[in-house]
Parts: sequence; C-alpha cells; structure tokens
Amino acid sequence: MSTGRLSVMVCELFKDEIKAIAASGDFPELEFSTYVNRCGRPPLTVAELRGTLGSTAEYDRVILLGGCCLAELESQPNPSMECRIIRLDSCFSLVAGSFSVNRYLREGAYLVTPGWLQNWQDQLALLGFEGKKELAGEFFAESAASVLLLDTGTGDNSHEAGAEFAAYIDRPFAAVPVGLDLLRLRIENAATLWQAETFSQSGEMLQRTCADYAMTFDLLDLIAQSYEEEEIIKRILTMFQALFAATGVAFASLTDGVPDKVTMQGEFPKGAHQELLAQAAGMNSDYILPEEMQGRFLFKVVNRGQTMGIVMVDGLTLPRYREQYLNLALSTGELSGIILKNARIFLELNVLTREMSRQRDELQKAYSDLRDVKALAFQQEKLTSVGQLAAGVAHEINNPLGFIISNLGTLEKYLSRIMEFVKVQTECLAESGIPRLQERAAESSRQLKIRHILQDTGQLITESAAGAERVHKIIRYLIQFAAVAENDLSRVDINDCLEKTILMVQNRVAPLGRISRIYGAIPLLLCSPRQLSQMFMNLLINATQALADNGVITVSSRLESGTEPENDMNDVTGNSRRESGTICVTIADTGCGIPPENLSRIFEPFFTTREVGMGTGLGLSLSYDIVKRHGGELTVKSILGSGSTFTVRLPVDEGSAAPWMGGAGV
Repeated sequence: MSTGRLSVMVCELFKDEIKAIAASGDFPELEFSTYVNRCGRPPLTVAELRGTLGSTAEYDRVILLGGCCLAELESQPNPSMECRIIRLDSCFSLVAGSFSVNRYLREGAYLVTPGWLQNWQDQLALLGFEGKKELAGEFFAESAASVLLLDTGTGDNSHEAGAEFAAYIDRPFAAVPVGLDLLRLRIENAATLWQAETFSQSGEMLQRTCADYAMTFDLLDLIAQSYEEEEIIKRILTMFQALFAATGVAFASLTDGVPDKVTMQGEFPKGAHQELLAQAAGMNSDYILPEEMQGRFLFKVVNRGQTMGIVMVDGLTLPRYREQYLNLALSTGELSGIILKNARIFLELNVLTREMSRQRDELQKAYSDLRDVKALAFQQEKLTSVGQLAAGVAHEINNPLGFIISNLGTLEKYLSRIMEFVKVQTECLAESGIPRLQERAAESSRQLKIRHILQDTGQLITESAAGAERVHKIIRYLIQFAAVAENDLSRVDINDCLEKTILMVQNRVAPLGRISRIYGAIPLLLCSPRQLSQMFMNLLINATQALADNGVITVSSRLESGTEPENDMNDVTGNSRRESGTICVTIADTGCGIPPENLSRIFEPFFTTREVGMGTGLGLSLSYDIVKRHGGELTVKSILGSGSTFTVRLPVDEGSAAPWMGGAGV
C-alpha cells in the first residue's frame, strides 16, 4: 500500500475556501485540488471521476469530500490509485453543521455559497432559466422563502452578488457567517481517518484519535442544537468528559477577559474551583500542562482570537496520552467557541428582537391611538358643527313659535268672550217673545253647528297650546344640549337629564315600542349635562335600533350607597350631609341582543355591525369615552335573542369629575 502524498479534492465551488486553508499552513502534508461542479446536472460518474483523477496522477492517495455530486460513485473507481469518497448530506455541510443546514432548509431558505454566487447567471442557465427572469421568479417564489448566503469570508463581493441574485428572483436576501473552521475540521478528520487505515504506527492512540474525532463530530452537532449558553456549556463539559475519560471537567466563563462563573461536572479535589479561577485570571498561553498533576490540563475555548472561557480537565484515565488529548481539545475547542459565541449572539439578538417588538407594539399602539383620537376629534367637531346648526335652527323656530303660543293664548281669551256673547244673545232672544226671530236663530244655529264649533274650538285651542308648549320645551332642551362650552360642569339631576333626552328620541321609539321609566331618588351630580345627554342619547338610539315590534326600553336610575357626614360649610347644595357613592343608570331593551363574539369589541372606535353607510361605529365608543372622562364605567350584558342591558356608573364624589374638566366637548 502506498505511503506517498495525499490530495484532498472538493467541488470547484469551494476552491477559494480550499486556497485559504492551504495558505494558512495548517496542513503542510496535504495537497488540495477540485473536481467539476455538478450543481444543476447529474452527479459525477465513474468515468468522469477517472478523467479528473488522471490530472492528479502525481498523488498516491486522494480523498473526495462532497455532497450529492458524489452520489453515484463507487468507493474505488480507479484501481491504480487509492481513492476514498466521503459523501455528506449536502455540500453545504462542508462549511456549516448539518443541524443548522437542515434548519435553514426547513425555514425555506435557498442556500448559496460565495463560489456559487461568482457565476450565478451561469448557475441559473444550468437550471434552465437563462434569459427567463419571470419564469425564474415564479419557480423560486414557489420553492424558496429567501436567499441565504453561507458566508465563509472568502468572497470579495459575495454580499453584492447575493443581493443581486435575490433581487433578480424577487426574494429577500440575508447572510450568516460560517467561516472555515468546520471545513478545516472535516479535512483534518478525513486525513486522520485515512492515516488510521493506511498506517500501523501508534495504532492504539491513532485508532482512539479517529474514534474521538468521530465522537466529537456527533457531540458537536448535538451541542449546536441548543441556543442556551448554560445548556451548551453543560454539553461541552459532557463531550470533553466522554472524550478524555476524565473524572471531572470544569468551565470558567469569561466576561471582558475576567472569570466570573465556574461550571463543574464530575469529581474534583478540594480547592479546584478557586484554583481554576486563579489560573483563568492569569492564563496567557493557549493551554497549561501542570507538571505536578499529570492527569490534568487546561486550555482556552476561543473564537476568532477572543477567549470565551477556560476548560479544566482533571483525572485522566490514560494520563500518558495527555498531550494527544490536548491536541484534540485544541482542535475542538475553537469550534466549541464558535458555538458559544453563536449562543451569545443569539441571546443578544433575542433581547434586541424583543425590544424591537416592544417598540414596534408601542408605535403601533401610539399610531392606533392617534388615529382614534383624530377620528374622535373629527367626529366631535362634526357633532359640534351639527349642534351649532341645530341651535341656530332651533332659535329660528323658537321666535315664530313664541308668536303662535302667545296668539293661541289670546285666541283662547277671545273665544271665551265670544262664547259669553253668544250666551247673552241667546238669552235676549228668549226674553224678546218674538217667535219668528227665535225660530230663525235656532234654525241658523243648528245648520251652522254653532254649539259644536264653540265646544270643539276650545278643545282645539287647548290641544294646540299643549302641542306648541311641547315643541317649545323640545327646542329649549335642544338649545341647551347643543350649547358649546369647554368646561360646562354643573350640578344636575340625572333623572331630569334622562327625561329630556328621552323626549328628544321619543319619536324614533314610538313606531317600534315604548319607553318605561323607573327613576330612583338620587343626588345632584357635578358633571357636563351636555356630555351625559349625548351619551344617554347614543345608548337610547342603540337600544331603539335593536328593537322589534312592541319592544320595550326600560330606563332606570338608583343610588348604590348611602350618605356620609359633610362638614364643608361652603357646600353649594346647601345640605349638611353630602351624598356619596355611585349613581347607577341602566338602559335595557328587549331587542335582538349582541353576539358573544362582538361583546368585547362594541366599544372600539369604528366597530359596527350595521351596513356600510348606516353608521360610523363611533356612538358607543364616544359614550364609553364620556363615561370614563367622568370617572365612571360603562358595561354591557347581553343575551342573544333576549336583549341587552347597558349600565352606567358615575361616582357622586365631585372630585371624580376634576380630571375631566379640561376635556374637549363632544
């Protein structure tokens, strides 16, 4: 069996990565070359591989590393040359762990490497998309959620090319740094495995080293599946304890170069904890081999020159192999450092993501609040304008209505006098003794129905006066309701406020049912009458819209607590005892009820179940806002098909209205 030079071959898409590893000088005994890229084409055949191997005849042994490109090759395609094929799940596993690659693929990423991006147009042509941008976009839209670059750090313009390719297929682009550590470790493992099979010197240790490397790959892949730093440290300790058959393994974490926490696994002699902290604080070299303790060694876990922590391995079962164990530890320690660094980055990203999510939620809430306030302000301005218009119209109606009421009163007096005159005239005719005149007057009275007219005219004047007075009262309430004032607080009787509001909506209720009133004895309330009237009107209109024929709306009020002593001599009510507690007003209807899924949303601005153009969805929202401004609460209970009950609770304590006093009117 030949013992000459060894060549490692990878796909030509990784030629820059191989050049970088070769230039590092880490593998002086190896030569590196590439085979033809097979992406988008059938895998390498034995004949094609023989042609490729023919150009490397100066090497006695060849190792082929790759993925699907090597699917159809036999283990020994060229009998004249020793050749080993190491096939991975995919070529991406050369530079990234299988767990990570599978996770990226599950998330829908289309993975690319710097080498692939150098000629991405040619790669698309191999896939049949040359000059077919629209078709390529449709294909990748179905098969890929994003384009993800596994950045090995070798391409000068990888990010620009990746962004250009992603834009061409209309997919988002991202990059994740992977470096060359895993590829370097795979090459080292492949070379070691080859040497273990072809050389017999140091057989026991070499075979153990190969087994250790195989175990290391499995354990590192398991470690990489976690993103919690504490869990990763525990798994790293478990890995090293299994690799070195040690009684104890400890890890000292470093923050800004200072040891701050020690995690220990297994058995240690007394004082090992403090000893590890002391040595970690002053450790300048990459490792320590204590002369007085042959079963112990310490080494750094690093990532790109940054020390992530110090590992202490104690109680080696085979201390004579301590240096060989150390070599294995240093080889795997840097990859452990990468995993630890990724965990810390992941934690920082999680913190940043949560903070960004919190800020985004705050911005969305602020935007939503601003939109609602703007809409409410617009609606309030609209209602104010309508109120001013209504007040103006009411004033215009009120003037001629005053004439009508006054004239009706005068007409009633005139009628009374006419009736008195007719009575006297009738008596005079009766006393005259002239039958002809008496009969003529009686006949004329019967034909003209004078008696009926006189009786009916009085009743008509009375009814007209009552109707005019009612109109006058409504106009007066309307003017009061529409009055615009920034701070219109006053002490009012809520029952009176309810009655005035009912009077204004009575005509809307009458065709569908009736309003029942149950007023309790309640104290005066310091509030904005106009605001509360608006709120009660919204609730009454809402109840009216839910009614069917012969429906009933029940309006009730009560005080939910008693009185308490009041020693304030300046009480504007003039009472020696001040009412306290809560005024409770309920407006219940026998209508259709509210579906359970809508109950939690009925107070949201613009939420409505009515048809488009039939309502703004602001009535209940405005009502809720008015009650809140008065320090109260507005709740609702509803049974589908039976009706709904809205309950308004307003605190009697005048201090509850103070926060509202500067609020805008509705």
